[in-house]
Amino acid sequence: MKRMNETRSSDILKLMKLTGKDKDSCIDALDQNDGDIDAASIYLGGAKKKKPKEKKVFKIGDVVVCIDTKQGKLPQDCYEFLLTYKKFRVIDINDKLNIDLGHRLAENGNPFFFAPNRFDLLEGKAPVKVIEPEPKVAARVSKIVKDGPIKGFNGEILDPLFGDKNI
Repeated sequence: MKRMNETRSSDILKLMKLTGKDKDSCIDALDQNDGDIDAASIYLGGAKKKKPKEKKVFKIGDVVVCIDTKQGKLPQDCYEFLLTYKKFRVIDINDKLNIDLGHRLAENGNPFFFAPNRFDLLEGKAPVKVIEPEPKVAARVSKIVKDGPIKGFNGEILDPLFGDKNI
């Protein structure tokens, strides 16, 4: 019985990764299609892929101007920083290609990295790089594998996908 439950969990995980649907929908689709992943994927409407994002790529030392002054999700002090100055010099770039323009967050003094698509070069256009999105399920599974088994209230090991006891 334990082997069957592990197989079922892995099938549900694969289906979630393929289609981007939630766990309950995947369980229902597998039940409707006698456990066949391909048929369940078609039943759920096929795989939904996120469109790759295009991000502008800047180099350290580039002089940029802000072309999008909407606040959006920016903290208030970052928004005011953008409105105060006309042009900015790129000081640092993180692994997600976001740029540090020298602004420090008020609450902790850490640098704030702005999304590069909000800016353009002072002279010319910035080159664009296509960034493929990571599937959320894969990131969650890698975290589960890295963190090790999940233990319940009484110390029993729980199924990492569903949070219930392995039988």
